[in-house]
Amino acid sequence: MSTETTETTPTEATAATEETAPPPEPGAETEEPREGGPGAEAAKYRRQLRTAEADLEAVRGQLAASQRREVERHVADLLAQPGDLLAFGGIELEELLDDDGAVDPQAVLEAATALLDSRPGFGRVKPPALPPNHGAGYRGPTSAGPASWGDVLSGRG
Repeated sequence: MSTETTETTPTEATAATEETAPPPEPGAETEEPREGGPGAEAAKYRRQLRTAEADLEAVRGQLAASQRREVERHVADLLAQPGDLLAFGGIELEELLDDDGAVDPQAVLEAATALLDSRPGFGRVKPPALPPNHGAGYRGPTSAGPASWGDVLSGRG
């Protein structure tokens, strides 16, 4: 058994790490400027900008989710699955908004009607109508007495 060790020179090690390290992104700083040094104030503003942009994207996502829920609320009585309007209706959320960014109920109703015309199976199934005396309670016996086998066989019971 022989153990073989290979030694690397410092220049080889540096070359290997330079090849495996990913290149920095364009426009990204490689080092944070020192406190009070040149560019420190600009770096602070860039960090604030990135934070503000991330917050803006989060709020946009929350607004879009709220608008989707509002659209689904408007079509809940028409569609079995209210989310089908945006998923299968071939319409974008922005098309259902008015100039102020609020959900336009008339546009939602028109889009839902168009979807139901093209795909009637997406409509809400109405439960069957109940008889008019359903739930009125006990009304007493339907015949004068217990039915006999003769009554049952003759069709009277």
